[in-house]
Amino acid sequence: MFDRGVLKKWWGPACLVIVLVLAGTDGDAATDRTVMRLNVLGSAEAGKKNLATSRQDAVQNALDTAVGQAVIEMLSAETVVQQFQLIAGGILAKPENYVKNYRVLTESVSGNAVKTLVQVDVAADRLEQDLVQAGVVVSGADVPRTTFTVVVEGTGGKIASFVRLRTAMASLSGVKELAMTEMSPDGAVMSVDYQGNTRSLADALLQQTFDGFGIDIVEVTADTVRVRLKP
Repeated sequence: MFDRGVLKKWWGPACLVIVLVLAGTDGDAATDRTVMRLNVLGSAEAGKKNLATSRQDAVQNALDTAVGQAVIEMLSAETVVQQFQLIAGGILAKPENYVKNYRVLTESVSGNAVKTLVQVDVAADRLEQDLVQAGVVVSGADVPRTTFTVVVEGTGGKIASFVRLRTAMASLSGVKELAMTEMSPDGAVMSVDYQGNTRSLADALLQQTFDGFGIDIVEVTADTVRVRLKP
């Protein structure tokens, strides 16, 4: 069973992780494009645990980290930063879905630390498919561009806030074009050409922070995202 506390395992003081990406390793994975083979060094504190449990923790740490590294290899740095909450809450929360095989190459026990070097075969095809379905733009993937509507409510007396929201939306990764189609005393309608789906855009908007106001996502359908400005 994999520990789902992926981020804690990456950065917690109990674990030191070094990822070594080695190309051209032996086996079918070297030529299989559906598999990404990584050699990963995982580490865990032994503490009061017995040695067998510490070894399992170190291996598990390496498996979780291999999936995270595969995600980083597939995405641009900008995409990782802008959509990190979506990636962490989805893909990285279930790394067991993407580990096809693994083999412990060697290990070292020093003091209260156990380190293991693990060769991990990550299911790159499944990982890419799930990233695309989540609306994350994968480098080199054929992610469809769609045009849909964003409705912003509560703009009355908050034009400056609306302008900042529109500017932030236009700068999101995957937004190719943003055009105003309608403006009313207390609302606005925009057409968005986006590389992804409405849910991924809504999630990306919720990750934004604004000075002096916030937003609620009121409704998300296949062709519309409805947003409300709030104090």
